[in-house]
Amino acid sequence: MYKENSYMGWSNIETWNTKLWIDNVYGLYKMVYRLYDTSKNEGDFADALEQYLTIVWGNFTPDKKSLKPVNWSEIAHSIYEDYEQEHLPV
Repeated sequence: MYKENSYMGWSNIETWNTKLWIDNVYGLYKMVYRLYDTSKNEGDFADALEQYLTIVWGNFTPDKKSLKPVNWSEIAHSIYEDYEQEHLPV
């Protein structure tokens, strides 16, 4: 179920689009998971993610969506959840 005033379950289209780029560009995906591995917590990871992608892309994703409205905490939380699911004990 989607949240009201959201886009595809994300807080906005820019957040959804940024996560889509992370998930679909292999080199970027690997670098983001390196940032994840070196972060102390989810908040630290969200900050590192914002700084890194702003350096790499400037103020816009490759398809020209602004990074200003991106909810970095939401992306960081999603990646934390993804990582935890991939590393559940068998």
